[in-house]
Amino acid sequence: MILPNPALLEHLATSRLSFGADASVGLGERRSAVLGSGLEFSAHRDYRNGDDTRHLDARLFARHEVPYTRQYIVERQLPIAIIIDASSSMWHGTPDKFSVAIALAQLFAFVGLAGGDRVELAVFADDELRWSPRLSGTSRAEWVFSWLAGQKAQGASAFSKALRMAGSRLSPRSEIIMISDWWDEDAEKAITMLGAQGHSVLVVNLHAPDEIDPPVTSGGRLRLRDVESGAEIEMDLNEASSNEYQRLLAEWSDSLRRACRSSQGHYFHISSAINVEHFFLRDMRAAGIIS
Repeated sequence: MILPNPALLEHLATSRLSFGADASVGLGERRSAVLGSGLEFSAHRDYRNGDDTRHLDARLFARHEVPYTRQYIVERQLPIAIIIDASSSMWHGTPDKFSVAIALAQLFAFVGLAGGDRVELAVFADDELRWSPRLSGTSRAEWVFSWLAGQKAQGASAFSKALRMAGSRLSPRSEIIMISDWWDEDAEKAITMLGAQGHSVLVVNLHAPDEIDPPVTSGGRLRLRDVESGAEIEMDLNEASSNEYQRLLAEWSDSLRRACRSSQGHYFHISSAINVEHFFLRDMRAAGIIS
């Protein structure tokens, strides 16, 4: 089992994830928008029939002969869902995209657990969305690492389908982290759908180095095969076709970024050769996603 670097985990142990959603589930360590029975006083309001009389302020009643109820800060957990693409195309690359996706998911999950939030993970392969239990506390981190390390990428699956399937499982106003190579023509619609449902989204678009900058051949034709559909094409990969490919890839990446921005989300297009530690300690913190 591949485990995250312990030194990196130590750096992240006091961090939190935050990119838009409010704490809304369970009992945790984040101030929620809800006032009720807690430990930290917030404000008074007029007494209403049915209020817990233990929260009546006797001093204010004695002074004004009007009943007031004390309200307190309620500390809740942030619902965090991490969804990983495990279609066959994710095996491509050196390093392969799936291994890097798992490493990223392990660290996102750890930060969520360390921040006192509720974390659940899902892996989408063979048109099946496999969910972990809903977990809290860093004591569950090793279980998460092991569960993720045991997953396999296989089959032909459109990742947008996973996001539609996830809708019935997700808590309202969740923070959703989605890791995929996003070779899916319905990706924009799926991202926009989640934003419209009130979720906060973080999209990681993960490509292998040769998908970002394909090598140019000196001559002859290449036969390219889609590992998921089995479809094959022949083409000349010369400088002109390589430049056109990169232009189309940039356009596709920009369209995903716009879909995220329309939902007040975040988008990162990265290589599977990325330094994962720098991505978390530098890029995620610079973007305000990890504090």
